[in-house]
Amino acid sequence: MNKGAVYIVELSEITLSSTIAKLFEMCLVELVQEFLITSDLQFGFEKKLGCSQAINTMQSVINYYTARGSTVNVCVLDIVKAFDKVNHLYTKLIRKKVPVQFFDVIINWYSKCVACVRWNNMLSGSLRLCGGVRQGGVLSPILFILYVNDIIEDLQKQLFGCRIGTRYLACIMYADDLVLQSPSLNALQLMIEFDQCKMSCESLGLSLSVSKSALTRVGPAFKHDCVKVRLRTVEVEYVNMIKYLGVHICSASKFKLSDSEVKASFHRTVNGLLCKTKGKFDDIVMLRLVDAYCKPLLLYGSDVYRDAKSYDSALKRA
Repeated sequence: MNKGAVYIVELSEITLSSTIAKLFEMCLVELVQEFLITSDLQFGFEKKLGCSQAINTMQSVINYYTARGSTVNVCVLDIVKAFDKVNHLYTKLIRKKVPVQFFDVIINWYSKCVACVRWNNMLSGSLRLCGGVRQGGVLSPILFILYVNDIIEDLQKQLFGCRIGTRYLACIMYADDLVLQSPSLNALQLMIEFDQCKMSCESLGLSLSVSKSALTRVGPAFKHDCVKVRLRTVEVEYVNMIKYLGVHICSASKFKLSDSEVKASFHRTVNGLLCKTKGKFDDIVMLRLVDAYCKPLLLYGSDVYRDAKSYDSALKRA
């Protein structure tokens, strides 16, 4: 090892929770879940809601506008390491008027979070963690969506973006995955930069990543050149296709999902499986392996496709 050399090592954080700890957090959730209510536009970690419902909501909004001759601007924003930056949680709990007993338990529970660095077989001293939520904890996702709920509420107050009647649908979140929808680029710019989205994130100690954010257009005028939308001083890139919650949404005259990436992922996985097994197993075993590891790649997002016949034909071509 050279003297004076500086070595940078990237460390991965692993949080361990015992079964008793998870059971304890499950009991806490059952006792206070009526106080931990978030916006209807948050689809992450909610009962009976998931990725399909979030994408279906986006699809319904876009179809509503495109059927009336409007073009919808869809912007995907990435919040940088959101789960590691939860540092004003207690204020949110006070605003939700949770029972004081629960508040005391949470303070005690999270004040005892410590971490250490493992290098080979050696462990460092303990370091106290003052921010973030526990990975793998039962309470963690619920507390997180409660923490970021202000972003949705602040945007709703401004009423920029897509609406159907009196229903505000310009903002869709799945945990920390945020999508903004607006028929007006000016309104979208206000939502992103000069208005509440960026301000809300900064007030929560969060930041938006420009490099991982993208913008696409769906509707009759999707090919038209448009003014640039900026996040801080950097332009958000216009793309022909955005990826959101595992599906690829195309820039087109109407809402359209691409199946080419799904088929490519399926083929890669099948080829990898064949390379690793190298004919060691019989056909029955291979079919079960394909069913377990490859088939889910094709079926993911299939319930989002409204045109079932076209999707079935795409699967057959795969």
